[in-house]
Amino acid sequence: MVYQALYNNIIDNIKEAHMKLGFTDSEVSLNYQSRSLGHLVDEVPATEALEVLVREAQPTLGQLTYRIRDNVVRITVPQEGVRYVRDHVPERPLLRELIALVQNPTVTLEEILTMFRRHSDNVACEPTEEGGMDYVIWFPEGDPDDYRYCLCLDGLGATYHRLSKADFEDIYKKDEETR
Repeated sequence: MVYQALYNNIIDNIKEAHMKLGFTDSEVSLNYQSRSLGHLVDEVPATEALEVLVREAQPTLGQLTYRIRDNVVRITVPQEGVRYVRDHVPERPLLRELIALVQNPTVTLEEILTMFRRHSDNVACEPTEEGGMDYVIWFPEGDPDDYRYCLCLDGLGATYHRLSKADFEDIYKKDEETR
């Protein structure tokens, strides 16, 4: 289905926000750069993909709305959709553990890698200077997920950004071309 990756990404982002910040009984708006949205909908025209998403996601996420302005698409999930994610989508153990680890101001790369290795024997980690990140970690086989976890370790602990493979490659190639 043309909208499935976008639907999954919306759910993943709402669930991650719940895990980091706690549940709030309000709508959630997510902004997607046009290029990022294109990756998620296999380059189907945005309006066409969004109309399919609105129609097909309605039973679970409620009446989604969207707005396109310049190169940004804002998708708003109503309260009922946010509640659906809270009540029906389980937390990802890897993400729960990562969130807990990065809250420790003395966390090390080795501790983070040990946690990732509890979820798969096949974990890749490379140093990078792209976008202010120190390392990128991922699962080459895409299990348990296909995200790129971009880490910044400094004297205050760690921060992470979770990017799709395509978004990470866009950032990497863009930064590489400007060097």
